[in-house]
Amino acid sequence: YAQMEKDGVVMPVVKMNCKYLRPALYDELITIETRLEVFDPHSTFITFHHRLFNEKGELIHKGEVTLTFFDPKTQKRVAMPQVLIDFIGPNFNTPNE
Repeated sequence: YAQMEKDGVVMPVVKMNCKYLRPALYDELITIETRLEVFDPHSTFITFHHRLFNEKGELIHKGEVTLTFFDPKTQKRVAMPQVLIDFIGPNFNTPNE
């Protein structure tokens, strides 16, 4: 991400959705699972899906966050940077694989 910013692309949050299912307790270790369900290198948006689990392995939170690729100088959305396409593309698996 730091390299993308140096290259002139930032990723502001444009939409966020979350559902709290049960509380996280103080001093409890939380496991965060983040996945990309759709990889579209032609899109100006990317959505990450999150699930949080407590120490017992119980799902306590789920949500998603959508970001856009944005050039702060022009104040316009831009295409997904090639460095990100090169990083995600070869490693992307659909959830059913």
